[in-house]
Amino acid sequence: MASSPDMGTEMLMREANDWAVAHGLLMAHKTADGQFEHAPISLEATPYPQQQYIRAVQLAPVFNTLVENISQQPEWLLETLAPVEGHDKFTSQLLDLMRDVMKSGGEKQHLHLGMHRSDYMLHQPPTAEGEATPPMGLLQVELNTIASSFGSLSERVTGLHRHLLSRCAPAVSGTIPANDSLQGLARALATAHTEYLKLRPSPSRGTQVEAVVLFVVQPGERNVMDQRMLEYKLANDHSVRVIRATLAEISERATTRADLGATVVAAKQVVGSSAGAAGAGGGGGGG
Repeated sequence: MASSPDMGTEMLMREANDWAVAHGLLMAHKTADGQFEHAPISLEATPYPQQQYIRAVQLAPVFNTLVENISQQPEWLLETLAPVEGHDKFTSQLLDLMRDVMKSGGEKQHLHLGMHRSDYMLHQPPTAEGEATPPMGLLQVELNTIASSFGSLSERVTGLHRHLLSRCAPAVSGTIPANDSLQGLARALATAHTEYLKLRPSPSRGTQVEAVVLFVVQPGERNVMDQRMLEYKLANDHSVRVIRATLAEISERATTRADLGATVVAAKQVVGSSAGAAGAGGGGGGG
């Protein structure tokens, strides 16, 4: 980004830092408990070919549908991942869990909400001498189905870059696409909550259990603001409550209620959960 004569790089950095603090673009400090620092940010938006950006957006529902369809084929998954099982303990444990679910009769209910994040890199194919340079393409680095974080903070980064562009002329012409990921994620979770309430069994007589969304977080979680923004959006716009707990806390406090067919944490029925970042599956399932 080319800085204007009255605003050098140091001033631009100070402006970005102040904006980040004022708008919650923060992460918990690595070593100082209770303190925060701004999340890793750039001072300018990265130039990105519009055609490839549009393609990535269009691919999102395709990959989401693919993941959902694969998740509903447990026999195929077990067969496909069998060669990995002996070499990866985490995958082995997930497959054992799947077998246990299958032995117990499968899923208790069939609502699903996937909150996924695909990570891409631009790729320039190599060319031989004298050949025309082929167009850039996308290479998918990974597709996150749990811990798909930074939806909230990414929206804040868009706001930061728009603000800085209003102060300085960009080095590369172009526009910054709209980013309403926080609103979209909250709306998705609220929709799952509503649909689950339509299907869940009624609690036993004399029992009152509030249906909430569970955020499974890590001990010493640094990405607190990203999660809190989604939590507050759910509460303020959709009147949906969120509780946060680590896996250890869930192990200590959670029970399974046969009459509800769901997980209960401290007398609050869990609509869904996802490790690391905010997310939800249906009726106590994994996101």
